[in-house]
Amino acid sequence: MERAMQSTPAAQLSSAELPRIRQLAKSLGQAGEIEPETEGILTEYGVDFSDFSPEALECLPQSLPWVISPGEMAKRRDLRKECIFTIDPSTAKDLDDALSCKQLPDGNFEVGVHIADVSYFVLEETALDRVASERATSVYLVQKVIPMLPKLLCEELCSLNPMRDRLTFSVMWKVTPEGKILDEWFGRTVICSCAKLSYDHAQSMIENPGKVFSLEELPPVSPQHSVAEIQQAVLNLHRIAQHLRKQRFIDGALRLDQVFSFASEREKKREGKDGKDETVMQMPKTCFGCTKAQASLEVHSSIPQEGGTAFTSSFYHALSNGAKGQPCTLKLSFTLDQESGMPQGCYIYQYRDSNKLVEEFMLLANMAVAHQIYRSFPEQALLRRHPPPQSKLLNDLMEFCHQVGLEIDFSSAGSLHKSLIETFGADKYSEARKEVLTNMFSRPMQMALYFCTGVLEDETLFRHYALNVPFYTHFTSPIRRYADVVVHRLLSASLGISSPIKMEKEAIQRQAEHCNDRKMASKRVQELSTDLFFAVFVRALPLLGFHFQKVGRKPELTLMWEPERPEQESVSQEITIFTLVEVVLRSDGVPLKYSTLLKRPSTQK
Repeated sequence: MERAMQSTPAAQLSSAELPRIRQLAKSLGQAGEIEPETEGILTEYGVDFSDFSPEALECLPQSLPWVISPGEMAKRRDLRKECIFTIDPSTAKDLDDALSCKQLPDGNFEVGVHIADVSYFVLEETALDRVASERATSVYLVQKVIPMLPKLLCEELCSLNPMRDRLTFSVMWKVTPEGKILDEWFGRTVICSCAKLSYDHAQSMIENPGKVFSLEELPPVSPQHSVAEIQQAVLNLHRIAQHLRKQRFIDGALRLDQVFSFASEREKKREGKDGKDETVMQMPKTCFGCTKAQASLEVHSSIPQEGGTAFTSSFYHALSNGAKGQPCTLKLSFTLDQESGMPQGCYIYQYRDSNKLVEEFMLLANMAVAHQIYRSFPEQALLRRHPPPQSKLLNDLMEFCHQVGLEIDFSSAGSLHKSLIETFGADKYSEARKEVLTNMFSRPMQMALYFCTGVLEDETLFRHYALNVPFYTHFTSPIRRYADVVVHRLLSASLGISSPIKMEKEAIQRQAEHCNDRKMASKRVQELSTDLFFAVFVRALPLLGFHFQKVGRKPELTLMWEPERPEQESVSQEITIFTLVEVVLRSDGVPLKYSTLLKRPSTQK
């Protein structure tokens, strides 16, 4: 008998009912089917996926096609003739950021980050504003997006689509070729993007600087600009971004690329543009087609975990980056059948130089805006802080590293990053060990949080630990994050463009806390969505059993494997930290659940 799924939103239950089995009020469908499972996940975490109300939709421009009025145009800096373009995933529809880079006569560059001016359309204290503030974030599932704003804004009026006049908020700098900031400007602008580049397009330009690209190799380009002009701008941005990135880590930034997460073609950015550590799963493309994947097994008994000693595996695959032989940061993405929506394949998505290029300038803009709004509104600025690692977990990790002979400097984010880089190697074993260490070192890290500066008296608490900067905020993704909309309003008021924001510091703090809550819920929903599709993809893989035992207090396992055939002997397998093992993925009895199991070691020499 198939299991039916039914649900009642938690908000409809009393506190006495919540711990018990929920009253069944709505049939979602059969367990194991993607859409009912997805709706169950969304309902469980309170994600509003209903249609936008008529009151909210009435706040949108009613006269279509919409055009920028002459009066609004006169209030803004006109950048429509500049070479400005977007770089996004090829399937992205909500394009909220664009870049420009123009060489100046003195050899320096004028670099611009241009962000969709969502606050022009979403006015404070309107019905649309209330809906957006409640949703707080778009939620990216494998097969679809639950948007924060109506489609007309997300994909049309706010999206920086090519060869369309769009309202933007820009941050522009005068920059030396080495990335030194000489001057800075903020303001409302009008742009007309000349091309919608994908990360692949930009990466190809970076890897082939001398190549002459034909129009057929790129998306449509505005006749006002040439392919060569766009290519040169990309190359200049890349070179400047390399200097910025190098200096960030010299100044003490930390980056941990976590393992074992998945993404779909629809999943846009995952905050990678804003400097958040990408979560990746490293795996060869063919591992699902066969029955095994190489893995690095993490075993540690000195760091207590709920429910006993941790025993987790992290997949890896050391792929080379062209002729340089440098490992790439990878994540697994799904391809979906256009008719059924079922996962039909997967591929490795690489975080490459083109991604890093965009990330560096989004970080630069976010930091610049943070300083600007805090200077202007020290009691009302909405910033983002990242607390230091949890001391208890960090102390446990320090003790563990000492036990296994790892010399790691935990004194600061920068020293930790430097120690990890020195520990990593380039061979296959080192790549596996890197994944284990990255996973372990991510555990003491705390979540970054939005907050209002007026509620924290100690300015040292404003710091962003991983970036190692005193002030940081989110400005660059207002189409999908409400916090960015508030920041846009603060920036506009700081420049005298608009009236001061109506929210007092207490209201801003409440909104910040709500954004934190919805961010965490969104993150969990995205994880469950990718788990769901992954489980559908692997549930036909073969089963394999094993048993194991732990010996002593050291992080070591001795696994005794039964013979495969009567004439064979049993196999003893010793596993400790950084041991390479083979695993298989097994479908469990529960619908759409799976396990990672060790594969019996071969007796062949």
